[in-house]
Amino acid sequence: ATTDDGVGDMSPLLALLNAPGRDVVVEVLEMAFRSRKGRPTSDEQAHVAEQLEIPRDQVPKILQAAQHLVAIGLRESLSTDGIANLFPSTFHEKLRALLAQVIASKLPEWRETAMASQPSLPRLLDVDWRVDVKAASSFMSRMSVPSALVQLSVHENASHVGEVPGVRRVTFELNRETLQAMLDGLSKIREQLSSIQQQSQGSQCYLLVAKEAWASTILR
Repeated sequence: ATTDDGVGDMSPLLALLNAPGRDVVVEVLEMAFRSRKGRPTSDEQAHVAEQLEIPRDQVPKILQAAQHLVAIGLRESLSTDGIANLFPSTFHEKLRALLAQVIASKLPEWRETAMASQPSLPRLLDVDWRVDVKAASSFMSRMSVPSALVQLSVHENASHVGEVPGVRRVTFELNRETLQAMLDGLSKIREQLSSIQQQSQGSQCYLLVAKEAWASTILR
């Protein structure tokens, strides 16, 4: 069952009342965040069960309930009070306050970690080029025809945690026609980017004028 806020059953979190200290509660919440896209190891689950003095099969339910809280906190950028309000009114008051305080204090760190782990496209680092003229070819029509050799240096993304991404180089050849087609396409991209930037600046100027007009009306 879920509440109106989309939060699942919070009752499994009551097992955290058995925690010997605040650090264990923090550890469980950290584990819930780390395991949001997978499952904690058997050893980690056994450790939590031992710390809380509960059967091991209850650990996934605790982590799932904590993950609901963390997900909503991240999505809505909730404060301590906002997180506390996600709990039912009958929930243990001191435990609710502790969970809300810990989650709110961890949200900036977790948000940064979550954003860093999102997939992104490779980044262009450098462009190198030279003009090449074929002096010999099996086809007479290709002799003495200039072409451009372009090399792109691309910064790859790491595919595994802890992996250092490398730089990949891609080299391709362009004749006069394909080079012109590429330049035309890049020109259209530049025009669209410039148009979007001008519209954004215009909107910002409009908002600034509106705020100044509103302020002058208030001060009258």
